[in-house]
Amino acid sequence: KANIQIFLTLIESFLRNKGKITVRSVSRYCPEYSLRQILRFFGVVHKWIEISLLVFKEGLYQEGSKYLIAIDETVIEKSGRHTHGKYRFYSSVYQQVVFGIAFMALSLIDVEKRKSYSIAQEQVIVSETDKNKAKARKSKKRSERENSKVKRGRGRPKGSKNKDKVETDTPAYRTFKILLEKVFSVFGRIIPQLTIKYAVLDSAYAAATFVQTLQQYGLAIISKLSADAVLYLPAKPSPTKKRGRPAKYGQKIKLADIDNLYLVQTTQKENYTEYIYQVRGYQKASLKRYLLNVVVIKCVYPNGKIQTAILFSTDL
Repeated sequence: KANIQIFLTLIESFLRNKGKITVRSVSRYCPEYSLRQILRFFGVVHKWIEISLLVFKEGLYQEGSKYLIAIDETVIEKSGRHTHGKYRFYSSVYQQVVFGIAFMALSLIDVEKRKSYSIAQEQVIVSETDKNKAKARKSKKRSERENSKVKRGRGRPKGSKNKDKVETDTPAYRTFKILLEKVFSVFGRIIPQLTIKYAVLDSAYAAATFVQTLQQYGLAIISKLSADAVLYLPAKPSPTKKRGRPAKYGQKIKLADIDNLYLVQTTQKENYTEYIYQVRGYQKASLKRYLLNVVVIKCVYPNGKIQTAILFSTDL
């Protein structure tokens, strides 16, 4: 009961605080408890994911509404010497690599209200092994640049071995997997009546490893492809009985210049015309195993400017 009372008082102090949120600034708006008591409260390990889900269930969840899961990474600048997990991370806000800490956050999105509710966060930790791998890659690239004048012979180098095109042992993937495990270990017990089918992620997670992990929890991915993405239609069944493996890939389509054959909807907006195309096919990159349901949204403005967004889902 004492912990619950402190927790409720802290929420009120967070809402009152107009400046930067720190333990000391929170204690100024929390006269019932001293700074030492607040530090002791945060020094204990609490089940924050369960608390977040219970708050969502009791105060925000509406039966019958559609919800999606969204996962993304956020970077915060940090310069302290003793900050845990500090490393060089790319920040989309500054459009460059910064020193700081990174967190991967999972939230629930109410589709009808267009609101997102944060549920869980997990810090991205770069281990010493990851740092050594990064140094080895840099030194390899440097040596390749220095030896670029010497031409390599034709064919595959002797003694070379096959390598996975998608690396699975990365800080981002490890954190992604841990975050899903923590959330779904308690999700069904706290909100058993809520079934979620889709996870929304940006193009950085459009890889087979992330798709496979999401499928283990019954989730299909909704994500984005790059503007220069190419799609291959499924091969038509061949009537001839030739030896060998049957063809998987058929006609090649440049999604940025997609044909009107796949046009499904045209909408006249206030300042532009919106064209929506839909096609199913394969991508020969990181998602070559999966048949994708691709939607191309093309906005054409009166001055001739064209904006294109290429979205896809593994749900067919």
